[in-house]
Amino acid sequence: MQPFGYTGYRYDNVADTYFAQAREYVPGVGRFAGEDWIKGSIEQPFSLNQYGYCYGNPFGLVDYDGKKPRVPLANPSNAERHRKPLGVINYKPRAPIAPLANPSNAKTPREYAENDVLQNKNGAPYVGVFYLNIESGANGFGHTAMMLLRSDDTGDLYSYVGDNSNKFTAVLWGYNNANVNYAYGIDVGESLKEKSDKYRFSINTRDGNKDQKDVYNRAIYFPITNESGKAMANAARDTILDINGIGRDEKDYHVLLNNCDINARMWMQAGGIPIETGGHIAPNNIYNYMIGEIDKYGDYYANVKYGDLKEIWDEIHKSKNCTTID
Repeated sequence: MQPFGYTGYRYDNVADTYFAQAREYVPGVGRFAGEDWIKGSIEQPFSLNQYGYCYGNPFGLVDYDGKKPRVPLANPSNAERHRKPLGVINYKPRAPIAPLANPSNAKTPREYAENDVLQNKNGAPYVGVFYLNIESGANGFGHTAMMLLRSDDTGDLYSYVGDNSNKFTAVLWGYNNANVNYAYGIDVGESLKEKSDKYRFSINTRDGNKDQKDVYNRAIYFPITNESGKAMANAARDTILDINGIGRDEKDYHVLLNNCDINARMWMQAGGIPIETGGHIAPNNIYNYMIGEIDKYGDYYANVKYGDLKEIWDEIHKSKNCTTID
């Protein structure tokens, strides 16, 4: 039996697979041979991602026992090996919705989104990702976003927000239209050059306005590979093209089921970086739970930083390990 198989699984000499309770695991391709209809289906290919090795990110994560993908250990020989599985958000892009006809020659929000996405095809390699948080956002429950960091110290920020113009649906049913506010090529060092209780980033809104400021004060930072960053950017891009500027009264944003934090974590999950929630819903509580996990299992989160954005920025520029994955 090969030494890196799933522990406790029985080997089938005829099929050359491992029997994993109700399914057969094929070690040659690193996937299960049968579907689990509770966890995913062929009709939604991305729903099966959790059964791939290390969420499809073998350079950014490791899997020591075949059950728990995680950030590489700083010292595998001395680290504690047993912990609960990571929470997973399945990345399931919806079918695209055709934009409404534009009766005038004015540039629509949809066109802003499509043009900006096309302009972001090339850039310096991705080296890290910030799970951004501002405690005072969303009426005190917190607001979360994702910012990808490139090797030239520029950042791409993505923030999933709701449109509160329709108070009726927002208050009674908890949903409203949504938009992904975004900005490409942010000079992150300029935004974080001085210590502050709040750090501001210029971001594009639903109407193409580039003057709005998004405010954050803390984050969790993960070093990533360029391929992992591309997967996260692609996931965020799909969300932008799915909802931005479509001009319909869609149930895009839901305060409990499809909020800022869920989307930020989904984008990061697409690149192999899971954020554990501990069953919490509010962004602030999820952030606090995750940093507790980092403290508790420090060896599993080698080179992961959290806290004040300026302090993280200074710290990651002191260590090569914080901007590269060997």
